[in-house]
Amino acid sequence: GMAPIKQHVDIFEVLDGVKAIVCHSRRSAHIYLVDRSELDEALERLISDDRFELVLTRDNMVDYGLDNPRSGDLFVAVKEGYILSLEEKLRGSCGGVSDKELMVFLMANKPEYADIIEGADILTVVRAIKRYLLEARAIELVRHELKRADPVHDWGHTIRVLRMATKIALRCKADVEVVRLAAIFHDAKRYLGAEGHEEAGARLAEELLATEGAPRELVERVKKVILSHHAQRDELATIEEQVLWEADKLEVLGLVGLARAILEEKDIERGLERLLKRLGKYGSKISLPWAKEMAEKRVAVALRAARVLKDELESKA
Repeated sequence: GMAPIKQHVDIFEVLDGVKAIVCHSRRSAHIYLVDRSELDEALERLISDDRFELVLTRDNMVDYGLDNPRSGDLFVAVKEGYILSLEEKLRGSCGGVSDKELMVFLMANKPEYADIIEGADILTVVRAIKRYLLEARAIELVRHELKRADPVHDWGHTIRVLRMATKIALRCKADVEVVRLAAIFHDAKRYLGAEGHEEAGARLAEELLATEGAPRELVERVKKVILSHHAQRDELATIEEQVLWEADKLEVLGLVGLARAILEEKDIERGLERLLKRLGKYGSKISLPWAKEMAEKRVAVALRAARVLKDELESKA
């Protein structure tokens, strides 16, 4: 609805003398500094101006997982009721933009959406937001399901696989949307037992995606990836299937793999044996970019930990 605008904030006046390119909308702006040595000066002016609600540097953006070249050197947003403009005062709905609407920038520039926001076309932001909202609904559903899961297959496992699968998919030019949705649902029904959990997870994904109006092709591809995440390595037919398979297997390597094995066996010595078998079975089968490097590191760390643990169990250390 219509809302009063208290004051127009002239950001060019605030940054007077600072060489910068400012791309602004009604309440927010991306600031690209011509000379980065002026960053501290620009930052001091913006932070000291109490009309600004949010001031983020590139370092802050990295901390939030928002490192994207399009984000600029600084991102700012004025408080509700203010507007970034040189125009005279007026009344308009822009003065009532909610805090949630300001999150559009933060969502659209998340690195997991880098596959659709590489260019400068502003319309790609719409695709990023749609994907974000669909994933948010999927995550809400799966987190509820996994309240009944054991510690090995809980939400913590799912979110780690999701993050690793995203990194691999981006490097392999795989379909990131398919991979991420499949990762979210891959163990959603694992708490019911190992047998048939792939099919149950695929059905749950299909129900949610169909309800949300996802294209049929997307639904089928997501289901196929979920169904194959426990297949044999040589049975994987697409890059998306391979991405999720390798991300899931990375979880059984390294120190996380050691902890999982002990939890599964409910015994330290048997857990150690289980870990060593998995290192031999999966360590050399992970081959995609970034995943292979991570696998090698995790195997090395796990082997060192296994030696120390074995010595301690035998009272040698």
